Amino acid sequence: LNMNARQKTTDQAEQEIIQKLAKLFGKFFYDKFDHIMICLPPGFKNSLVAYGYLNWSISVYSNEQCTYVSVQMHEIGHNLGFGEAGITTGGKKIR
Repeated sequence: LNMNARQKTTDQAEQEIIQKLAKLFGKFFYDKFDHIMICLPPGFKNSLVAYGYLNWSISVYSNEQCTYVSVQMHEIGHNLGFGEAGITTGGKKIR
């Protein structure tokens, strides 16, 4: 995928990548894979470290964050339904 990072936000890049994956693998491509890591190069308008969608197979990483197993496991934890450690909701701690 060819794009100019300086002209896009990470959200725009993610959406373009998801659209390309849908063209390559079908509309529900995310059901075909356990986990999908989107690794973005540096230079986007907005900065990020990484994020994983709760209960979904996609996580997004910036630059070298893709190479850190600790970051990968943290974001995949969100994909598996785990929230942030120590955050409470409704009086219950999320673990």
